[in-house]
Amino acid sequence: MRFGKTIAAFAGGLLLLSGCSAPGSSGDAADGAPQAITVASWGGKYAEAMRAAFFDPFTEETGIAVADADTGIAALQTQVDTGNVQWDAVTVSTTDLGLGTGKGLFEDISGVVDPDDFIEGAVTDYAVGLDFSSNVMAWHTGAFGEGDSAPQSWEDFWDLEKFPGKRAVPSWGPDAQLFEFALIADGVDKDELYPLDVDRALDKLAEIRDSFIVYDSNAQGLQLVSSGQATLGVLPSGGAYAGRSFTFNEAALATDWIAIPKGAPNLEQAKELIRFATQVRQQQAFVEEINYAGTNKGALEGLDPAVVETLPTSEQAMSVQFRPDAKFYAENATSMMEAWQSFLYG
Repeated sequence: MRFGKTIAAFAGGLLLLSGCSAPGSSGDAADGAPQAITVASWGGKYAEAMRAAFFDPFTEETGIAVADADTGIAALQTQVDTGNVQWDAVTVSTTDLGLGTGKGLFEDISGVVDPDDFIEGAVTDYAVGLDFSSNVMAWHTGAFGEGDSAPQSWEDFWDLEKFPGKRAVPSWGPDAQLFEFALIADGVDKDELYPLDVDRALDKLAEIRDSFIVYDSNAQGLQLVSSGQATLGVLPSGGAYAGRSFTFNEAALATDWIAIPKGAPNLEQAKELIRFATQVRQQQAFVEEINYAGTNKGALEGLDPAVVETLPTSEQAMSVQFRPDAKFYAENATSMMEAWQSFLYG
């Protein structure tokens, strides 16, 4: 789900290209072992958390340095198609995982981890769930405060009279479950969303289209809401930030995945990094950095109960959220993105 994330989705022939700069190819030691691998992620706070919880400890343990790059499915497809793959691992959303798998962009990594060690659905043949976050409704506390006076539902998000101001929404709208949120605001039960009625969702979004501020990274969206430029927004969950609060009510539990590009130059070392990053101790270190929940079944064991209560997989949060239908997204992401782009810019 994903601080600093920028959309990179296929829309037929249209590709929305996120930042795709990357360091050069990994250098090799004299014995042929790589001195560095490259991992593409969403930048911002998310990349900082990965560095602290995964990359630096991995380097300390293995001697393999980890270089950063900005992720993007479109850039990845170009690398794979040209046979010039620069990334050894990449973080992807559920939507991009489905799209990229269909395009043959990922290595089959079945067997890299034991699925029995992970929460159900968090391991596929082509990716391992790295963490759970939530796409939530957030608001500027200077405008609406906390408690009963604050907005608590997507119906409130659409209520411009009771909760006036701009709405910050991500440019990758469907990938942040914006269609689902619109349907919930229109009266659809969160447990009866799929298959999505895209036309109905777009009609509902049109009601507040003039109030949108469309942002291109979660860091930008956070700034919009924290500063009050937008009084409400669709944002990832995460730690506390001055000027911003949010609710898990009617939120979407999102999986952030890690995969290996087809033809990655350092395949075995990338697998080693995935195994390392999904250990209980590293997933718990990640929680300390960004307050996202681990996918390993043991990741919550031994954590401070007060911390667990703030995570998107806490018992209370899970009781009021929904989980996006990965199969529906894999089959419909292209048409959804085309519809979204037409709505925004057509």
